[in-house]
Amino acid sequence: MDKFDASSPRRAQVDAKAIRRQVRSILHSLDRMRRSEAYWHVGAVANEVRRLLEQGWTKERKVWARKLETWQQEIDAYGVDDVFAAAHDAALQSWDDPQLQHVLQGTDSENDSWDGEEPELTVARLHILERRGRLQEYLHLARAEGQNEAYVAMLVRLGRTQEAAAYGRKHLEIAQEALTLARALYDRGEREQGLQIAEEGLVLQGPKADLAKWLRDKAENAGEKTRALAAAEVAFREELNLANYLRVAEIAREQWPEDRAKLLEHVRHTKSYTPHGSRALPSNHIPNG
Repeated sequence: MDKFDASSPRRAQVDAKAIRRQVRSILHSLDRMRRSEAYWHVGAVANEVRRLLEQGWTKERKVWARKLETWQQEIDAYGVDDVFAAAHDAALQSWDDPQLQHVLQGTDSENDSWDGEEPELTVARLHILERRGRLQEYLHLARAEGQNEAYVAMLVRLGRTQEAAAYGRKHLEIAQEALTLARALYDRGEREQGLQIAEEGLVLQGPKADLAKWLRDKAENAGEKTRALAAAEVAFREELNLANYLRVAEIAREQWPEDRAKLLEHVRHTKSYTPHGSRALPSNHIPNG
């Protein structure tokens, strides 16, 4: 596999002179801005600079790094901290680092001195690799940097569904990551595998409502009542509202009296539940505490 060359593609459609003028204008206007307003304006420009650097302006990286450092020093006094940090990293860290090249080629080992990089910079590199069709290098970098969601999604995209499922079961830690993998597998035609990953993902960390609702609806469509009902109950516990409550009732059918008692007992012991609007449970459904 050829060494990745960041300078080969066409340059981004970004006007460097316009960016410089925009930054100078904002810096001159900071005295009239609130801190939040200054951060928003400067951050937008910083993102444009980073886009420019990500897409091949290798000869000007050191110049941009100096400018970014100077600009950051000028805005530090306004409490706008590190807004240029990601762009500055992109300016300093080229694609030529030997350890990075080992990672991209999949030849890195535990003895290599690759210390990783900021997640924002890794995500930017992954976008570049994807746009250029360097998908194996994409996989190597995503795996090395712990970008598990991106890694398994790309495996599925490449048709390596069994590998994606096995890796996901071992490495995914957040319910949202499981949802990404489950959807990708399901849409790829691996429906049972996708449902299994979603089901297993309900015990992972983080908010589970979106995952539970997705599994509930897909399992119900597949005629799998037991799986759909279990997911519907999780969705209700994650988001206490009338819509989720009624979906449990629809799926439970003859089991509804028993399930209703369990759900309302859960509501009674959930101190955070505050009924509001049309999404709240009707008062006659909620037992007195």
